[in-house]
Amino acid sequence: MVNEVLSSKVLHADETPHKMLEGDEIYHWYLWGFFTTKGCYFEAHGTRSGDVAFKNLEKSAAEFLLTDGFAGYGKAVKDLEKRTVKNNRSTLQLPRISLFQRCQYNMGK
Repeated sequence: MVNEVLSSKVLHADETPHKMLEGDEIYHWYLWGFFTTKGCYFEAHGTRSGDVAFKNLEKSAAEFLLTDGFAGYGKAVKDLEKRTVKNNRSTLQLPRISLFQRCQYNMGK
């Protein structure tokens, strides 16, 4: 399932925090989800760092990434682009990823 999701040209991603029950050394963690129209997979991590997104995007064939407004996705895409430019002369060619993030508008005024 992971390979099927990562081979998609369009990838949706989201992360959400979770709290642990009292008495555990770990007091929070994050569930990361990666989705396509045909499948999804989840990973649990102790961090909300964009490094989690980077590691998954690095393995993906995604050309379009749809997310909420979390800056970690933007950083991951920029880091992949820098890596692509840096390795332009080598055989490593990472796909260029277009990032689409949900826009929120203040409609109150």
